[in-house]
Amino acid sequence: MKKTFKIILTLIFIILIIFCILLVPSILNNNYHNNLVKRLENETNEKVYYLNEYNNYFIIKTSNEIIVYNTNYQEIYKENIDKTANLDYDIIYKKGLLMYEETLLNKNKVRYNYYDIYTGDKIDSLEIEDNHD
Repeated sequence: MKKTFKIILTLIFIILIIFCILLVPSILNNNYHNNLVKRLENETNEKVYYLNEYNNYFIIKTSNEIIVYNTNYQEIYKENIDKTANLDYDIIYKKGLLMYEETLLNKNKVRYNYYDIYTGDKIDSLEIEDNHD
């Protein structure tokens, strides 16, 4: 009877450890994201509808603007939403420009397409292929 109890207790303990290992990073990441949104909302005094972290920049979309902040929460770039094309891709800040980034995944390669934020025209693409078999 004691041996069965030890086995059950050990299994419960292992399940709890696995649960904590899987759950704690998710909770911490969600807290980080929520705190970042609150901080950026305080910076802009507006509700943040979209947040993307790209390289060392935070790109946010409010009701009427797209704003880029660096990691010190200093405003780097600001653009009125009315001037931008409305594509359903991530907004990034790269090479001093706002652009949309589309990521296409295939079996052994990734393709990044970059679109102009104002016109929606494709401006660049990058393909990375895995040659390891």
